Order: sequence, then C-alpha cells, then structure tokens
Amino acid sequence: MALSVLLSCAYDHKTQCPVSFFSLLKVAHDTDTDLDTDFDDKRNSDYLPLTRHYFRTKEKHLTTMACEWTQIAQALGSVGGAVISLFGFAAVTWQIRINTMTMRQSNHIAIYSNSTEIWKMIAEKSYLRPYFYDGKIMLSDDENRDMIFSVAELIADSFEYILIDKMLIAPEIWEPWENYMKKIYRKSSAFREFIEINQDQYSRKLVKLLSDSLNEQ
Repeated sequence: MALSVLLSCAYDHKTQCPVSFFSLLKVAHDTDTDLDTDFDDKRNSDYLPLTRHYFRTKEKHLTTMACEWTQIAQALGSVGGAVISLFGFAAVTWQIRINTMTMRQSNHIAIYSNSTEIWKMIAEKSYLRPYFYDGKIMLSDDENRDMIFSVAELIADSFEYILIDKMLIAPEIWEPWENYMKKIYRKSSAFREFIEINQDQYSRKLVKLLSDSLNEQ
C-alpha cells in the first residue's frame, strides 16, 4: 500500500514525467543531509563561544599559576641568598677571629723571645742590673756607660715594638707590659738619660707614655 502511494506521487509536474523511486530516495537523502549539516553548523556556532571562553579561562589560570610559582621561586631565592650570606658572614667573622688569635700568639712569642735575649744579656753581665732595676746612678765617667747605653737602646727598641703592636696584644698581656715599661723608666736614671738624648729616634707615643709615668708616682 505504501509503495503504491509513493509510486503515485512520484510524478514531476514540471517535466510532466514520472519520477523513479530511486530518484525519490536520493532527494530524501540529500534533504536529510542538508538538515544534519545545518544542525551541526548551528550546534558548532552555539558551542564555539563556550569553547573559546574555556580555553581563555584555562590560559589565564595557567598564566596566574606561572606567575605565582615565579614569585615563590624568587622568594625562596631571596631567603636562600640571605641564609648563604649569613653563613658566609659567620664564616668570615670566625676566620678573622682565628687569624687575630694566631697573630696575637705569634706576636706574644716574638715579644717574649726578644725580651728574653735582653734579660739573658743582663743576667750574664749582672753588674748592669742595678742600673735598670735598683735605681743605681750612672755617673758621667762611669766605666760601664757604653754598655749601659747599649742595653738601654735594646730595651727602648723592645718597648717601641711592643707599643706599635699594641692592637695585636691581648689586653691582659698589654697591661703588665705597660707597667713594666713605666717601672724601668721611673727606676733607671740611665734609661731616662738615654731616652732624653735619643728621643728623636722613637715615636712620640712611647716618649709620652714613659714621661707621663713620672707623674703617676
């Protein structure tokens, strides 16, 4: 029954010719294809703005995350740099302290070594000791004058060396040496005479330190 209806309708009024069944099927297929295409185009046109919005949002989100990670990395780098600088400063400070201790120790050894040679000379020539430690007066015609002045020069040079290296001498070491220098100057008139005659070859600090000791009596 359906077939006879189709056959009865299969007639082209323009050409006044019957239309075959297969032609009708082709027309129906083409029409359906056009409808599907129109639907797909409409659907794509509806979803295209949504797709663009999604990718833009995703891109913005990824960009924001990248910026955040960059800021975190910079912050960590700053903290790490500060920590490294702190450890570096501590290491340098410790090294300076070790070097200072080493220099002080070497300086103390040099001072005592030099002084020991002078004391050894005085011990070997015991007649010289009273001129420096016991207040014995050196006369202008004293037969030991040249030897006394030679020892006085050694002592003065030793005092000059100690005063120059004062910054490298520990406070607990410097104070006894300062007292010793002042004691020799106060008790030995021969040493005072030598300094007065040859004060131009010694620093003003040493001359002043020794001369001021007379006012401390």
